[in-house]
Amino acid sequence: MKFNFRKVSAIASSVLMLGMTAGIAAAASFPAPFSGSSSTGVGIVSGTGAGVDDTVATNSIATYLATKVRSSGGTISGGESVEFQKTSTKWQLGKGLRDIKSTSITDSDLPILLADGTFVDDDNDEFDYTQKIQMANMTLNMFEDNDYAADEPTIGMKVSSGVNILNYTLDFTENPSFLDLPTATLPLMGKEYYILSVASTNLTLTLLDSAEDTVLQEGSTATVAGHTVTINFISSSEVILNIDGVNTNTLNEQETQKLSDGSYIGVKDILYNTKEGTLSSVEFSIGKGKLVLTHGSNVELNEDTIDDMSVSINGGGAVTTTFTSLMIQWDADDELFITPTSEITMPGFETLKVSMTEMFYPLEEEIQFEHQGNTNIRLANFPLDDSVEDIPLLEWDATKNEFDLLGKDSDEILLSTNATNVTFDKDLHEWMPVSWSDGDDTQSIMMRATSFKSESSGTVNKTTFQYRKDNAWVDAKKEAQAGDDFTIGNIEITIGAIDKDLKTVNFWRGNVQMEFDVLYTAEGAKVWLPWIAQESLARNLSHATTNYANDSEACAVIDSTGNRQIMSAIEYNKTSLPLVFTAGVCAETTVDIVISEEDKDDNTAGGSNITVTLGVSGTADEVDVKTLAGMSGTSTEILETDVFRNFVYSALATESLYDKSGTQETLKLIYHGSESYGRIFLTSADASVSGVGGGNMVFTDSEKSSWQSRDVVLVGGSCINSATAEALGVAYPTCASAWESAIGIGSGQFLIQSVGSAFTSGKVALVVAGYEKADTAAAASRLVNEPATIDTTAGNKYIYAAGVSGTSTKLSGP
Repeated sequence: MKFNFRKVSAIASSVLMLGMTAGIAAAASFPAPFSGSSSTGVGIVSGTGAGVDDTVATNSIATYLATKVRSSGGTISGGESVEFQKTSTKWQLGKGLRDIKSTSITDSDLPILLADGTFVDDDNDEFDYTQKIQMANMTLNMFEDNDYAADEPTIGMKVSSGVNILNYTLDFTENPSFLDLPTATLPLMGKEYYILSVASTNLTLTLLDSAEDTVLQEGSTATVAGHTVTINFISSSEVILNIDGVNTNTLNEQETQKLSDGSYIGVKDILYNTKEGTLSSVEFSIGKGKLVLTHGSNVELNEDTIDDMSVSINGGGAVTTTFTSLMIQWDADDELFITPTSEITMPGFETLKVSMTEMFYPLEEEIQFEHQGNTNIRLANFPLDDSVEDIPLLEWDATKNEFDLLGKDSDEILLSTNATNVTFDKDLHEWMPVSWSDGDDTQSIMMRATSFKSESSGTVNKTTFQYRKDNAWVDAKKEAQAGDDFTIGNIEITIGAIDKDLKTVNFWRGNVQMEFDVLYTAEGAKVWLPWIAQESLARNLSHATTNYANDSEACAVIDSTGNRQIMSAIEYNKTSLPLVFTAGVCAETTVDIVISEEDKDDNTAGGSNITVTLGVSGTADEVDVKTLAGMSGTSTEILETDVFRNFVYSALATESLYDKSGTQETLKLIYHGSESYGRIFLTSADASVSGVGGGNMVFTDSEKSSWQSRDVVLVGGSCINSATAEALGVAYPTCASAWESAIGIGSGQFLIQSVGSAFTSGKVALVVAGYEKADTAAAASRLVNEPATIDTTAGNKYIYAAGVSGTSTKLSGP
């Protein structure tokens, strides 16, 4: 499920601002099991108790969670349908329908609507026929149109006026005579039409829809299609019928008249008998509507022309004695939109619909570029395999107006390198990326060396290698010494020389599938990190000036103490060496970070590339995201938020939310981890397609049957939410001091507690509740803005003190 901008725009402004903050600029991934689950597998449950309304808190959680769960792809029920999808070819963003299904749709796809059959003419002769539909090559993309939803970028299909949608064709394998068509029944798209007449040119058919016919004798009364009918007057060529007490006009054979209820009566045959004492009769029919199909013209329904519904009879319109084929071409008579909330129906015939459910996204993982102050930019809450981390990328030199180092500052450098043999310096380096990929599976960690010491009278130096796991440092190899090796999953490290005094350790990769200058997200997106092209900021090496005097590639300068310091020659995504730099220009004013998608078969970096250029785009010396390249659609602002939405038209359909609302621009990429696609259907009129995320996520406590089998977030305390009371094992309602006594939450405080199997075995109930309404709102803010701090393992209980502007302080918890 995606952020539902149509719903958000209808929410009160205070809720909108909280929702947009959570949905676009919030911190890390929502806690499991909610993040990455299906939208039909999670729920947000508010209370119905009197006195308190937790709508703001509920909507803020629902709005944010809508960007975290994956769509279930929607459902279709009733009628019959065909989906434009093959096992090996799904309807990805940017693809046209004929990229998915180039062949015609036939009875093998829609066995009722397009059934092969036998036509029986007025002489009872039989003629076989087939039916088919050829769809136009409509494209699935992102659009924004004021006629659909102003300022709301939407995924779907916009069909411009006059553009073809589909062509329906009925073909006879043996051809009936035009003279024998009247009074026969012609099948078209699952419905039967009574052929009232055929024009003398043989190129116009007049049909009655769902006609009921009878033969009525003088002096008798018939009930036809709900109408009471008698003969008022009859002659050899004319008849006047009385219908429900009202006389028709004088009608000849094959003439029609519209009735007061909108249906039509048509005279088939006047059976006049001149012999005295005998009775005459008339054969007529009453149908819901009259269709006139004329070659080369638009369909006429009930005497009104249907624009852009044209007819072709016998292919080129040749005037012959036999009926060979009928084609009806459906073009858009105005702009039409096919989205999860908008379907189109074939006008006139009302038998076919084109519908779409919500896009299917396997999951949603965020890659965020944010500034940290004016001079640093980082990957915020980056989703590694075992941890979610803020990773400083670059520092800006406000004096020289250029990026001069990797990481946060001179003693917290990010050791990113394309080398395979690395020296880690604890005094310089905060940590370093270590990654592995075999082209299919991936692994990335952030690693460091610490606790340098010596043993055996100073002859053996040791250090401890650690990596980030569950947002904390854990030991990978304690007291390692030269010659040791260790593994972390598929990562293999071999340890070289260790210097206790300089706090340095040399090590190298244990297999060729490892890299020190890329990071993989948990779902396999590859982020190409910048690295220093030459050794930079090496300290206390005491090299002589002459060693580097002629080093044009190193861009070296020697400071007053003789230390070698090199302005950072930052390199990225480069394959050729050696590097040559213009004298004196080593640092970079912009740096590109490339993110590579997987392809639909999960091959690492096999998909599209996105390039994020970091630099200064606004106020001087305030770093931010300068440009974004590699997206496919037209970057479109969401409402009036200064947040611009776009997509890569690829198998994985990575989404971008480019926030230009502040002086320092930020970016969020939403990576879907595997093939993402639209689900578009051609259906019968009686089919029902649903798919706004595959279902509702917001419920009240009284709707227990709808949510009890899901993982649920329970909003509000036991005073107003009976589900909260049940999950926590207290009576309902339990309020104020009784709530404080039972749960331990007092005024100005709130609770976030995970309860396992509260309603259904194996499902989690996450209670988000404060002492008062404002405290519950603070709890919701904590959950959506700092989700990485919440562990939803059953039994975990957090108590916070609510602060101002959504801030909070943890009082107790894991």
